[in-house]
Amino acid sequence: MHPLTPMDKEELLSRARAEGLIQNDPDWIRSLEEPMPAWAVLNLVMALLEKLNPPNGSYD
Repeated sequence: MHPLTPMDKEELLSRARAEGLIQNDPDWIRSLEEPMPAWAVLNLVMALLEKLNPPNGSYD
């Protein structure tokens, strides 16, 4: 995997916001280059899992 360019990072951020994975918090967005705590990574993973497997989803 190649390093992300600034354009790649902007697109990733835009897609994550559009999917509701992250909120539009200016402080958080400014700190994207800082290491992310494990709890924050887990929070994003859990949000993704809930999106993929909603607790009250259809059984069709």
